[in-house]
Amino acid sequence: MLPETNVTVMGFDWCPTWTKVGVSSLTSKILCRRHNSLLSSVDEVGLLVSRSLRDPADSRSVLGFDFERWLLKTLINISIGGDARIGIGMAGGALGIAPPYLVDVAFGNLNLTHRMGLYFLRCIEPYGANPGEIMCTPFVRDAEIGGALFLIAGMYFFLSLNPGHAPSRIGEMARGSWPGHLATAELVYRPEYLRVQMRDGRDGVINFDWGT
Repeated sequence: MLPETNVTVMGFDWCPTWTKVGVSSLTSKILCRRHNSLLSSVDEVGLLVSRSLRDPADSRSVLGFDFERWLLKTLINISIGGDARIGIGMAGGALGIAPPYLVDVAFGNLNLTHRMGLYFLRCIEPYGANPGEIMCTPFVRDAEIGGALFLIAGMYFFLSLNPGHAPSRIGEMARGSWPGHLATAELVYRPEYLRVQMRDGRDGVINFDWGT
């Protein structure tokens, strides 16, 4: 995880309103030392993306599947013990327990397929976020988590766990009081790059390597 940040979460049974959670304590309660060590490279990618969004350089490259794994690990950690299954229609697992397939993905044994994985929200209107904070809200229907919306340093990402279904607009997937620019934003599947521009004029590019 990111030791210098908090994750602000809403949408689970234990946090119907926005709740701030320290990520270091969250991880220590769920993963043993050996498993945390196995996922250390994933945490490094999550840290690199977060820092690149807050302090862009000319160009940085990250492994796209590792960034997906970091988002998945984060979602699993905050979903454990809850009242919903993690993923749509997946064998194994139970309420608040990740199915074996998603555990294999988190540990790098498999990649998400069938249009599951990372989507970037191409919003027209920028969002000013706390640079040391991550926000996450799950999309739950019929006691199954079909994905989660992440806000990291002002940029939105959606992690889809609904196999075979390319997600539509956020406002169509989960109707509610979403801001207009967010509800109607275009979702871009596994982007090759993101261009980051700060209010002080600095800019940079994050290149995602998907191994293709």
